[in-house]
Amino acid sequence: NPLGKRFHALCNQALKPAQGYFAKRDELRKSAQQEIETQLAAWEAPEAEGSTTLDWNALSTRRRDVSALLRELDGVEPRARKVLAQRLKNFVAAIDARLDAHANDIEAAKRRLIADAERNAANADPAAAAREVRDLQTRWKAIGNGRRRTDEAQWKEFRAHCDAVFGKL
Repeated sequence: NPLGKRFHALCNQALKPAQGYFAKRDELRKSAQQEIETQLAAWEAPEAEGSTTLDWNALSTRRRDVSALLRELDGVEPRARKVLAQRLKNFVAAIDARLDAHANDIEAAKRRLIADAERNAANADPAAAAREVRDLQTRWKAIGNGRRRTDEAQWKEFRAHCDAVFGKL
C-alpha cells in the first residue's frame, strides 16, 4: 500500500525533530521513578524491621511526605505509575493505622485519668485530693497528644474535675 507507506514516512519525518524531547522526557520520568522508589524503600525498611521506638510527630510528617509523593506521580512513566501509587497508598494506610492506634491508646489513657479525677473530686480530704490531682495533671502531660478534637473535649472534662477539687481548698 503506497499511500500507507507514504503516510508513515511523513509521520516519521514530522516526529523526527521531537525525538530528542521524547528521549529527555523518558529520562526524566525514569529518574523521577527511581527517586520515588528509593525514598519509598528507605521509608519501608524501618517499618519492616518493626521499630519499637516511634516519634509520632515524625511519623505524621512522613505520612504528609508520602502523600506529597503520591501527588507527584505525574512525572513517572505511566506504566509504572499504578504500581507505585498502590505501594504509596498501602504505606499511607499502614501509617494511618499506627497513628489511629496511638491516638486511641492516648484517648483511653486520658479517659482513665478523667475517671480518677472524678473519684478525687468526691474525696472527703481536700488536701489529699489536691495532691492526687496534681499527680494526675503530671501524668496527663506525660501521656502526650492525640486527636485535637478529642483532646480538647477530654481536657475540658478533666479540667472541670480538677477545678472542683481545687475549689474545695
